Amino acid sequence: MEIDLQNATSVVALLGVKGPVLSTCHLDPDRVSTHEAKEAAGFQWPYLLFAPEIVRAHFLLGVPNNTGFATTDPDLLAANGACTIKEWEGLANRLAMPLLVPLFPRPAIAGEAENLYLHALTRASLMNDRPPYTRVDLQFIAMIDDARHVLADRNIRISQRVLLTGFSASGTFVSRFAMLHPDRVLAIASGSPGGWPIIPKAEDKGVALPYPVGIADLHTVMGHSSNFPALRRVYWYYYMGAEDRNDSVIFRDSFSKDDEKLIFSHFGANLQQRWIAAETAYKSSRLKAHFKLYPAVGHEVSNEMQADIEAFLTSVINQQHAQ
Repeated sequence: MEIDLQNATSVVALLGVKGPVLSTCHLDPDRVSTHEAKEAAGFQWPYLLFAPEIVRAHFLLGVPNNTGFATTDPDLLAANGACTIKEWEGLANRLAMPLLVPLFPRPAIAGEAENLYLHALTRASLMNDRPPYTRVDLQFIAMIDDARHVLADRNIRISQRVLLTGFSASGTFVSRFAMLHPDRVLAIASGSPGGWPIIPKAEDKGVALPYPVGIADLHTVMGHSSNFPALRRVYWYYYMGAEDRNDSVIFRDSFSKDDEKLIFSHFGANLQQRWIAAETAYKSSRLKAHFKLYPAVGHEVSNEMQADIEAFLTSVINQQHAQ
């Protein structure tokens, strides 16, 4: 671009940027390490690991990444992951536990779906058989186990069961991951999980609820059915703004058209109606779940939400230490 000021006393320029833009978040290299993909260990994408100076809670806090746009660019994924670490490292410090952020991509694909939405752990992400995008839920477990070995080398012992938190697509990821792998999860704090949190029911009024609406066909997508004793050992905290209008149910990168019809007809046409239905489903299944709507809050994580997430996770940790 050239701007010629020879014949002007002032110039106004409008600069447009096409494509994704991410801010740069600077991390303390003494506290954060990057761990490259390790196919032999079961994960084909890197992850970031934050370790506070003092570790008192021997659990790992996992926060799935969420770029908000389709990309496989390693620099953009690293930038997004760094800012995710920056956003949650304060909580990790106060809880005195390590923090893991995977650097999963969000690849664009041809067809009805906008992209292969790995960040939301969609049905397509479980059924996909194209490396390196195959079964990111299992890749996430492999990252967790690798991080446990890394920390063990520093004389930090970490439980197999993790604490997970996420908002929007990453809130959807942690909700679905815990439903799929409850034996590896101690607690989740899931915010605004895509317009519908997966529920622990196989059917409603005689109609099957397939993944990701419910758990009717987990054997098809996972190879095994639900483990209800393990589900009942997980602590679930769901939160959302009462003015949230971010409804992923109507978008084909998250739910199929059949999913949308099923959710609308059985559980409601808007997020707040469905919230009540989802809470009822969790409680009727005798899961340790708490649902909370925050008045006058949209699609965001308010200060009150942040405080409640911390209080929830602190309570879970304290209960474990008391046992």
